[in-house]
Amino acid sequence: MWGQDFQVQIPCLKPSVLSKGPILGLGYRSPWVLGNIVQAKIAKEYSLNVMLAQQSARELERTKRTFRDVIESAVISAYEANLSIPWGADGDHLKTEDNLKEAVNAGCTHFTYDVSDELKKGLKEAVDKICELYNLTKKLKGDDNFSSEVSLDETESSTKIDKLSI
Repeated sequence: MWGQDFQVQIPCLKPSVLSKGPILGLGYRSPWVLGNIVQAKIAKEYSLNVMLAQQSARELERTKRTFRDVIESAVISAYEANLSIPWGADGDHLKTEDNLKEAVNAGCTHFTYDVSDELKKGLKEAVDKICELYNLTKKLKGDDNFSSEVSLDETESSTKIDKLSI
Protein backbone atom coordinates (compact mmCIF):
# COMPACT_ATOMS: atom_id res chain seq x y z
CA MET A 1 0.00 0.00 0.00
CA TRP A 2 1.45 3.30 -1.15
CA GLY A 3 0.35 5.26 1.91
CA GLN A 4 1.75 2.87 4.52
CA ASP A 5 5.19 2.79 2.88
CA PHE A 6 5.46 6.57 3.02
CA GLN A 7 4.09 6.68 6.57
CA VAL A 8 7.04 4.61 7.78
CA GLN A 9 9.54 6.90 6.05
CA ILE A 10 7.80 10.19 6.90
CA PRO A 11 5.89 10.01 10.22
CA CYS A 12 3.88 13.23 9.64
CA LEU A 13 2.12 11.37 6.84
CA LYS A 14 0.45 9.07 9.36
CA PRO A 15 -2.95 10.15 10.73
CA SER A 16 -2.76 11.48 14.30
CA VAL A 17 -5.15 11.86 17.19
CA LEU A 18 -5.98 15.56 17.28
CA SER A 19 -6.56 16.81 20.80
CA LYS A 20 -6.34 20.59 20.46
CA GLY A 21 -9.20 22.47 18.91
CA PRO A 22 -10.79 23.70 16.95
CA ILE A 23 -10.66 20.68 14.67
CA LEU A 24 -12.14 21.02 11.21
CA GLY A 25 -13.71 18.16 9.34
CA LEU A 26 -12.92 18.55 5.67
CA GLY A 27 -15.31 15.93 4.36
CA TYR A 28 -13.61 14.47 1.34
CA ARG A 29 -16.20 13.10 -1.07
CA SER A 30 -14.28 12.94 -4.31
CA PRO A 31 -13.11 9.60 -5.72
CA TRP A 32 -9.99 11.26 -7.17
CA VAL A 33 -6.75 10.38 -5.43
CA LEU A 34 -5.55 13.98 -5.24
CA GLY A 35 -8.98 15.45 -4.59
CA ASN A 36 -8.14 16.71 -1.12
CA ILE A 37 -4.79 18.30 -1.90
CA VAL A 38 -6.49 21.71 -1.72
CA GLN A 39 -7.58 20.94 1.85
CA ALA A 40 -4.01 19.88 2.72
CA LYS A 41 -2.59 23.11 1.30
CA ILE A 42 -5.13 25.22 3.21
CA ALA A 43 -4.37 23.30 6.42
CA LYS A 44 -0.67 23.99 5.94
CA GLU A 45 -1.11 27.67 5.08
CA TYR A 46 -3.32 28.39 8.11
CA SER A 47 -1.92 25.75 10.52
CA LEU A 48 -5.35 24.17 10.89
CA ASN A 49 -6.16 21.02 12.83
CA VAL A 50 -7.98 19.00 10.20
CA MET A 51 -9.52 15.63 9.61
CA LEU A 52 -7.86 15.38 6.22
CA ALA A 53 -9.22 11.86 5.72
CA GLN A 54 -12.96 11.94 6.33
CA GLN A 55 -15.77 10.13 4.61
CA SER A 56 -18.88 8.44 5.96
CA ALA A 57 -19.53 4.72 5.76
CA ARG A 58 -22.63 5.50 3.67
CA GLU A 59 -20.62 7.59 1.20
CA LEU A 60 -18.01 4.85 0.93
CA GLU A 61 -20.69 2.36 0.03
CA ARG A 62 -22.06 4.67 -2.65
CA THR A 63 -18.65 5.47 -4.15
CA LYS A 64 -17.31 1.89 -3.85
CA ARG A 65 -14.34 3.12 -1.81
CA THR A 66 -12.89 2.02 1.51
CA PHE A 67 -11.62 3.86 4.58
CA ARG A 68 -8.12 2.76 3.49
CA ASP A 69 -8.66 4.44 0.10
CA VAL A 70 -9.62 7.69 1.84
CA ILE A 71 -6.60 7.58 4.15
CA GLU A 72 -4.24 6.83 1.27
CA SER A 73 -5.67 9.80 -0.65
CA ALA A 74 -5.01 11.98 2.39
CA VAL A 75 -1.44 10.64 2.72
CA ILE A 76 -0.73 11.46 -0.92
CA SER A 77 -2.28 14.92 -0.55
CA ALA A 78 -0.34 15.63 2.67
CA TYR A 79 2.87 14.60 0.91
CA GLU A 80 2.16 16.69 -2.20
CA ALA A 81 1.29 19.72 -0.04
CA ASN A 82 4.40 19.20 2.12
CA LEU A 83 2.10 19.19 5.15
CA SER A 84 4.15 18.90 8.33
CA ILE A 85 1.44 19.42 10.95
CA PRO A 86 -0.62 16.56 12.40
CA TRP A 87 -3.87 15.63 10.71
CA GLY A 88 -6.57 13.14 11.56
CA ALA A 89 -8.54 10.38 9.88
CA ASP A 90 -12.24 10.19 10.75
CA GLY A 91 -14.25 7.02 10.32
CA ASP A 92 -17.40 9.06 9.86
CA HIS A 93 -21.02 8.10 10.57
CA LEU A 94 -20.27 4.59 11.79
CA LYS A 95 -23.43 2.62 12.52
CA THR A 96 -22.29 -1.01 12.61
CA GLU A 97 -19.52 -3.10 14.11
CA ASP A 98 -18.35 -3.96 10.60
CA ASN A 99 -18.07 -0.25 9.70
CA LEU A 100 -16.10 0.36 12.89
CA LYS A 101 -13.76 -2.59 12.34
CA GLU A 102 -13.01 -1.44 8.80
CA ALA A 103 -12.25 2.10 10.02
CA VAL A 104 -9.94 0.84 12.78
CA ASN A 105 -8.12 -1.57 10.46
CA ALA A 106 -7.63 1.21 7.89
CA GLY A 107 -5.89 3.42 10.45
CA CYS A 108 -8.56 5.93 11.47
CA THR A 109 -7.74 7.96 14.56
CA HIS A 110 -11.17 9.48 15.15
CA PHE A 111 -14.54 7.76 15.15
CA THR A 112 -17.96 9.34 14.68
CA TYR A 113 -20.68 7.05 15.99
CA ASP A 114 -24.00 7.57 14.21
CA VAL A 115 -26.82 6.51 16.51
CA SER A 116 -29.66 8.24 14.68
CA ASP A 117 -31.45 4.91 14.02
CA GLU A 118 -31.34 4.04 17.72
CA LEU A 119 -32.45 7.54 18.71
CA LYS A 120 -35.69 6.93 16.83
CA LYS A 121 -36.33 4.03 19.22
CA GLY A 122 -35.45 5.94 22.37
CA LEU A 123 -32.68 7.52 24.43
CA LYS A 124 -31.72 4.26 26.16
CA GLU A 125 -31.16 2.53 22.83
CA ALA A 126 -29.03 5.43 21.60
CA VAL A 127 -26.90 5.45 24.76
CA ASP A 128 -26.52 1.66 24.66
CA LYS A 129 -25.31 1.84 21.03
CA ILE A 130 -22.84 4.62 21.86
CA CYS A 131 -21.40 2.51 24.69
CA GLU A 132 -21.26 -0.59 22.47
CA LEU A 133 -19.37 1.21 19.70
CA TYR A 134 -17.05 3.03 22.10
CA ASN A 135 -16.17 -0.15 24.01
CA LEU A 136 -15.52 -1.99 20.75
CA THR A 137 -13.26 0.86 19.61
CA LYS A 138 -11.28 0.62 22.87
CA LYS A 139 -10.94 -3.14 22.43
CA LEU A 140 -9.83 -2.89 18.80
CA LYS A 141 -7.42 0.02 19.34
CA GLY A 142 -5.78 -1.57 22.38
CA ASP A 143 -3.20 0.84 23.80
CA ASP A 144 -3.50 3.25 20.87
CA ASN A 145 -5.14 6.59 21.58
CA PHE A 146 -8.20 7.70 19.63
CA SER A 147 -10.91 10.34 19.76
CA SER A 148 -14.62 9.98 19.17
CA GLU A 149 -17.85 11.89 18.84
CA VAL A 150 -21.54 11.11 18.46
CA SER A 151 -23.67 12.07 15.48
CA LEU A 152 -27.41 12.54 15.80
CA ASP A 153 -27.97 14.34 12.52
CA GLU A 154 -29.05 11.59 10.14
CA THR A 155 -32.70 11.75 11.16
CA GLU A 156 -35.74 12.70 9.11
CA SER A 157 -36.66 15.50 11.52
CA SER A 158 -34.92 17.80 13.97
CA THR A 159 -34.06 16.27 17.33
CA LYS A 160 -36.04 17.97 20.09
CA ILE A 161 -34.10 19.02 23.20
CA ASP A 162 -36.46 17.13 25.53
CA LYS A 163 -35.49 13.90 23.71
CA LEU A 164 -31.86 14.45 24.74
CA SER A 165 -32.35 15.41 28.39
CA ILE A 166 -32.03 12.80 31.11
